Amino acid sequence: MNLKKHKNALYAAIVAITIAGIILTVISFSPDRTAFAECLTSQGVEMYGTYWCHNCQDQKNMFGKNAFSNIVYIECTTAEEYCEEKEITAYPTWIINDQQLVGLQELETLSELTGCQLE
Repeated sequence: MNLKKHKNALYAAIVAITIAGIILTVISFSPDRTAFAECLTSQGVEMYGTYWCHNCQDQKNMFGKNAFSNIVYIECTTAEEYCEEKEITAYPTWIINDQQLVGLQELETLSELTGCQLE
């Protein structure tokens, strides 16, 4: 009985170490988009979205959690009047150089429109 408990504990430890290794590998190979996000913000770029919008979540994930925190993001469920004033009708919407880009945008597109370098 004791041997069975030790085997189960060993298997659990191996699984935990394997999962941790996979997570660390993914994190270490994810490019840091912080400088790109900061550049977009310095260019006056804004993203409008909602928490329930799947494309908004996908757009945020393209940057990564840490980098996206540097983007000017307006949550239209809590800033409804402001979004109406800006004539935001779909999500996500980016405003770049006073022009609206509606829908999920490739980071390369944002780079081309702003001159911000995507590393």
